[in-house]
Amino acid sequence: MKAFFKGFGLTSLFALSVVKGNSSSSIIHSILQNARADNIDLTVLPFLNDSLDSIVETYANANNTSKRQGNGTIIDTHAHVVPDWYRAIQPTTGGNPTPSWDLTNWLSFLDTEGIGRAIFSFSAPSANVFPTNKTLTIALARLMNEHLHAISLAVPNQLQFYAHVPLPYADEAIVEAKYAVEKLGAVGFFLTSNFEDNYLGNEALRPFLAALDGMEKRQIVYVHPTTPVMKDFPYAPSFTQAGSLAAIQGSDLLSGDDKTKLFTTNAEGLFGETSAGGGPRRR
Repeated sequence: MKAFFKGFGLTSLFALSVVKGNSSSSIIHSILQNARADNIDLTVLPFLNDSLDSIVETYANANNTSKRQGNGTIIDTHAHVVPDWYRAIQPTTGGNPTPSWDLTNWLSFLDTEGIGRAIFSFSAPSANVFPTNKTLTIALARLMNEHLHAISLAVPNQLQFYAHVPLPYADEAIVEAKYAVEKLGAVGFFLTSNFEDNYLGNEALRPFLAALDGMEKRQIVYVHPTTPVMKDFPYAPSFTQAGSLAAIQGSDLLSGDDKTKLFTTNAEGLFGETSAGGGPRRR
C-alpha cells in the first residue's frame, strides 16, 4: 500500500517544482491555454474570475505548506473539498446547505483525526451543476480539476485527488480524463451513480468506460451516490424509505387495503416499536 501511494506522489512533486515562483498571471494563462488546446472555452463560466483567483491563492498556499508532513496512519478515500466559488453555484448538496470549507481548517482536521493521506474530490452533482448545458458542463469539469490539482500540491505526500469528467458527454469526458491523469496527476475518477438521468450502465457512457480500460495504467473509479432519477410517478416522494412510503400512503396510487399492507410490512424495521394493530405508533 505504501509503495502504491508513493509512486503516485511523484507527479505532484514535479508539478510543484514547476509552479513555484510563477506569477498569478502565468498560472491563469497556463490554465486558459491548456483548456483552449482541448477546445474548452472557460470564459463561458460567469464565475471564472472568482474561481481563478481562488486557484491562484491555493497555489500560493501550496508554496507555503508543501513540506508539511501528515502525521496519521489512516487513509481517507472519501473526502470532499468545497471552494467558496463552487459553494456559490451549488448552495445545496443532497438537500442540505453546502458546507463551507477552507484548506487550513481541513489540514488541521486531518491531523486531529490521524489521517495521513486523503484522496479527495468535489461532491455531487460533480460538474453537472447546469444540467443539459454541454458547454458549461465541459468547462466546469476542467475548472474543478485545475483546482483539485492546486489543492493536491498543498501537501504532495498527503493529498491526492479523483478527477471529474463532463459525462454524459462521452467524447469530451475522454479528453478530460486523459488531461487529468497525464497532466494533473489525478489518481482516479469521481463518477456519480447517474449523470443527468444516464446511469453507469447506459449505452451512451460505454465509450468513456472503454477509454478508461484502454489507458496505459489501471484506473480507479470511485462511484458516489447522487439524486436518483424518479420518472413516471404521480407523486414526488422524499428519498428516504419511510418518507417514500408515507408519500405513497398519502397518494391515490393505492387502495386503502393496499396502503395498510404496504405500511405494516416490516413496520418494526422502519419505525421501531409498533402499535398493537401492526401500524407505526405515533409518538
